[in-house]
Amino acid sequence: MQSKSIQCAIVAVALVVATVVDSAHAAQMPAGIAADDHAAGSGYRMIDAARGAAIGFVTSLPDYVVTRITTRYQGTRTLLFDLDDVVETWQKPAVDRWRPIDSVTADVAAEHGKEDYTNLKVNGRPVKVQPPGMWSTGEFSSILLAILSPETATQFSGERLDTIRGRQAYRYDYAIDQTHSAWRLSAGPFPGWAGVSRYTAGYGGAIWIDSHTAQVQRIEMTARGLPKSFPLDRVQAATDYDFVKIGDHVYCLPTHSEAVNCQVFNNICWRNETAFRNYDKFGANTSITFDSPR
Repeated sequence: MQSKSIQCAIVAVALVVATVVDSAHAAQMPAGIAADDHAAGSGYRMIDAARGAAIGFVTSLPDYVVTRITTRYQGTRTLLFDLDDVVETWQKPAVDRWRPIDSVTADVAAEHGKEDYTNLKVNGRPVKVQPPGMWSTGEFSSILLAILSPETATQFSGERLDTIRGRQAYRYDYAIDQTHSAWRLSAGPFPGWAGVSRYTAGYGGAIWIDSHTAQVQRIEMTARGLPKSFPLDRVQAATDYDFVKIGDHVYCLPTHSEAVNCQVFNNICWRNETAFRNYDKFGANTSITFDSPR
């Protein structure tokens, strides 16, 4: 299993990225994993089971379409802190008030493993190009595969039982060093900051795995070791997965994601909350237009 590229693009103005799926669908998922299953590979039984589930996810997932609805916010960070002391799991920065900027919707068509973003709208109005501001991709499979891939050499630790959306899950801390990372960040241009800055960041965070199905339920990630030459000092993302019915089958897919980024030189932060809705099988009866550039 090869890890795929994770991209998080933050452009000039900055701005992005839920939902509950009927838990009864979980009954259609594979049978639970016995507590005494043999540990192998990562040293954690559930991590290895999740790797197997991820492979099954990629090979069995049909072509599909989904509506992506992103609300973008901006705020000013009120608390300065030592960046070396930043908690490396999900934690929003101290912002007095998040001000809504806009709402961006798009149809995402996943066909033969490729994602196409079309029918872009900002505040309900069609646009032909992706609007400037914070944008991220990779929620559907890239992030999950990158963290679970043996080639990434992810370091897992701190196994413990937890509950997420009413379901029992195993929670793990994890870390991926820069040499194995595929999280590519792009930021700028900003006023007073020359050009576009790019950096491939090591990262860490937490991952929750359903104790019954071995499906990943949530991933939190925080970029580590951002250099002082990079215009952002905080880059974080979180993705929630849940059971979604497509056709006659149930799959574990993203339903909500969130991203938070902060500029180092003026403490402006952006937060994007995204909901993924109306999953449907991509086929002859699907109405999607592909004449708008991404």
